[in-house]
This record gives sequence, structure tokens and C-alpha cells, in this order.
Amino acid sequence: MRLIALASTLAVLVVLPLLLGCAASVSTQEEVTVNAGGMTLDSGTSSGAADGYVYVPGPAAFRQEPIQVSSSPEPPPGYVPAVGAEVTISDAVVASRLTRTITTDAFGYYLFLGLPTGSYQVTIVAIVDGNPEQVTFSISVTAGSITHADGEPASANLRGFYAIFIDLPSKVDNWETEVRPRLTNVNSIDLGFNYVNSGAPAVITIYMSARGDLTPADFASSLPPNTTALISALSIPSGSGSFALGQVPVNLDQNAEDLIFDGRFWLYGLVTSAGTPSISLSSIQVRLDVTLEEEIL
Repeated sequence: MRLIALASTLAVLVVLPLLLGCAASVSTQEEVTVNAGGMTLDSGTSSGAADGYVYVPGPAAFRQEPIQVSSSPEPPPGYVPAVGAEVTISDAVVASRLTRTITTDAFGYYLFLGLPTGSYQVTIVAIVDGNPEQVTFSISVTAGSITHADGEPASANLRGFYAIFIDLPSKVDNWETEVRPRLTNVNSIDLGFNYVNSGAPAVITIYMSARGDLTPADFASSLPPNTTALISALSIPSGSGSFALGQVPVNLDQNAEDLIFDGRFWLYGLVTSAGTPSISLSSIQVRLDVTLEEEIL
């Protein structure tokens, strides 16, 4: 077993007897580790959010604009979701004060959480007909609200809630060319992170989903489609500490395995206990133990 870290190259050396006149396959077990960033699970009243859907023209579609940004999950006629588009948000006054870049998911959706109140510039770069196209627009963010791409803020329940998008093609070298084509099985998934809880002991659940536009209400009764609870009812004591990779039981079901095969998924953190949450998770790591298979002629 080897570790495939960020900015690494997958290379497997296999020594086999010479097989004449037939083909054989060889399986190798590998580890893929992704740094996922952090989450702030607090009262949700001191910061805001911004989101939107990015669409590009479909094949042979008539268009007036190469990129359309919308607050609707339904693409305009002739347009399709811009998967993997690069979205950058910057402080409109002093860009060095805050600049973040993420990519859109399989639905063309992007989401920025934990934004201080203020004015921002959003720049989107998407591939259209094989060429990069760019669009830039301005928005205002207010605490406790989410500003959609049309510029309209809407009240949002951000209490004890956060989401992170994991894009394996951009996180793991050679995912599309060497790892994904040979991926035959996901054996296990582990999560590890540091925490600081400045409030009372709390309980959190970490979900994995195909969609990034879910809200806490979507998890209230039954799970949304293509969603699984990776870590259920994990107690976070007061103070600071860490959970090492492999220390916390993680549920790997068919939904989770399908999302890993797709290569793009969201991680949600949700405080499920009463009280006012004040929890920060940092240095979140996702470790995948996978089986790769290659045909040998």
C-alpha cells in the first residue's frame, strides 16, 4: 500500500510472469489522501454566504452569452451546468483582505460560507467550446444571509452548519487519467481533523452528498437523495483536540462509494445538539483506501 498525496504522481511497479497469448489483470491497493480545509460551526449570525449556478451553452446551442450565472437550479434553454468552473470571490475594496477560489460541482453550483459583511467581486472562468471564458460581477453580503448570484440576499439558517466541496480531479494528481479509469472498489474512507470548541460539549454529524445547495432543514427527517451520514453523533468536548485518521468510525455505504467514483462531493458539518455552537474544525483530511485494476497484455 502506498500513499497518493496531493501533487503526487501515481506509479505502480508490478512484476508478473510472462503470459503468452492471453491478457491478465493486476489489482493494487492504494491510499488517496485529500486536504479538505476547515469548518466553522457557530451561531451563524456573524457572517454571511454567497452562492450561484454557472451554466454554459450545450452542444450546437444558440446563445447570447458564453456564461450565464443564475440563482436557479434549472439551466436556461440550451445551456448545461458548467462542471469544474473556477469561481473566485474577493473583497471589493481590498482584494488581499479576502480572496477565495473554489470549483463548481456536477450541477454547476458554487457556495462560499463564512463571509464577513461587505462588498465582493465574483469572477468565474469556465471552458466554452474548448476556450476559457470569464464573467465578473459584484455582490453584497450581509450577516446571517446568503446572497444569490442575482444579487438578492435571502435569510439562511447557518447555525452550526457548514459545507465543503471536494473535487478529486483538482485535488489528486492524475485522478482523471490514471486513478479513476482503474478504480474498481472503495475499501474504506477515513476522516481526521483538529477541533476547538469554545462552548459547551456538543454533538456533530458529518454528511456526504452530491449536492451543495442543501440546508439544515434537508437533514431534519430523512436524508436527501445521494446523501449519507459519514460520521453520526460524534461528541465534541469543550476545549481543543483532534481526531486522527482512522480514529472515528465512518459509514461507507453505496451512496458514499458512488460519490467517490464520481469524484465530486460535498462534506456537511451539522451540530445536532442543543445550545449555541461555537466549534471550529481545521486540517480536515479525507483518506480513501481504494483498489485499482489494470489489464496486462
